[in-house]
Amino acid sequence: MEGARKRTMDINSLLNFHSSTEYTNNERKRITDCYDGQNRYEMEQAKDFFTFIHDMKSPLITTKGYVSRLLSGKVGPLTKKQKEYLEIIHYNHEKIEALFKQFFDILRSRSKNLKPVLNTFDIIPVISKIIDALTLEAVEKDIRICFEHPQTMPSLYADETMMIRIVQNLLDNALRYTPSGGIITIIVSDRDNDFLIRIKDTGNGIPNRHFPYIFSPFYQVQRDSRGSGLGLYVVKQLINLLGGKIWVESIPGRGTSFSLTLPKYQGEQSA
Repeated sequence: MEGARKRTMDINSLLNFHSSTEYTNNERKRITDCYDGQNRYEMEQAKDFFTFIHDMKSPLITTKGYVSRLLSGKVGPLTKKQKEYLEIIHYNHEKIEALFKQFFDILRSRSKNLKPVLNTFDIIPVISKIIDALTLEAVEKDIRICFEHPQTMPSLYADETMMIRIVQNLLDNALRYTPSGGIITIIVSDRDNDFLIRIKDTGNGIPNRHFPYIFSPFYQVQRDSRGSGLGLYVVKQLINLLGGKIWVESIPGRGTSFSLTLPKYQGEQSA
């Protein structure tokens, strides 16, 4: 009885702690569902994630607000170089927020509450927009990003938000491990039964011994990596939810290629 009371206090304390934040009732319900699933370890992870996010979001929101105000010109004129640096800071704020969302996605996928919202959309402009957002970082690192795709292509039937996360994470990963002067190539192909998206880089490559763990949470090929070890794990979870497949090919010293396939919408084909 005492143990049950303590567990109830744990979940209530967690929900009350975050009641004053911007998290929605649905997000708090997902933590409750995780707890109701009788997985104590999941609950402890949820508490750690939300405590971390709560502690980090406050200073992030403050600094992001100041950066946005500077970029707006309301504080005074900026030189070209100052504006460029502030845009880099602003972009990295967005990346940190995306990392927070990855924590949410992990929690939601483990509690069976992350479900795709399927719609038809054109994947080419979606990827182009992601590339545009990464151009500044690529230029800073002297990395060229190439995008190869058909002139015309059928619409993709998937969750657009999930696809943005997938491509963003794979490109972030490629940028992280591609040295200065390297090339990242995104190839989109329309095949008979599916769509293929391949992201190749000219980095150092990944030894075969890492392949079984590459999509595991918090796993990092390089110990000194600046990444969180969550990006590829989230990609794998989202691909699974969309009914697709993903695999990696790599030659040490020559680069790495991540390929993913997504099934075509049968209803669309028969229309």
